[in-house]
Amino acid sequence: MHATSMERHDRKPGPLPVATEEEKAANAAGVAQFIDAHGGAGAMRTGRAWRTSELRLKSFEDLQKLWFILLKERNVLLTEKEWCRSNQRYWVNGESNLYKVKRSMARIKGVVGERSRAYKARLALKDAKSIGREKDAHYGAEERPRVQGAP
Repeated sequence: MHATSMERHDRKPGPLPVATEEEKAANAAGVAQFIDAHGGAGAMRTGRAWRTSELRLKSFEDLQKLWFILLKERNVLLTEKEWCRSNQRYWVNGESNLYKVKRSMARIKGVVGERSRAYKARLALKDAKSIGREKDAHYGAEERPRVQGAP
């Protein structure tokens, strides 16, 4: 049974999660944690973008997790880009990395779209079959209206 909106507001929230020392240090460093020692950003060697064939093998939950990881990475890269622009630094490999992230995100959207269209087509087919069964039950096998030219 679902809780009403009043019941949801009456509940007391649970305890907030406590950040680890590593997380606190990373948050304190801010954008500087992504900048290399030479004042550039994005100098890390990265892999390739996800292939569509690889993404088709993933579950919906895995695709959703990957989407948010890529979203976070995209935000990090855009933050690095802005930091480098404002501090007149060179953004090493940044455009290439950003392209890979955006390409992977576009491919995830494509795979989810494929699945959505397949699901809707399956529902339409199921509905069409059930309508056909209803007509058979209504007319009976012998009384069903025939199309001209049909045997």
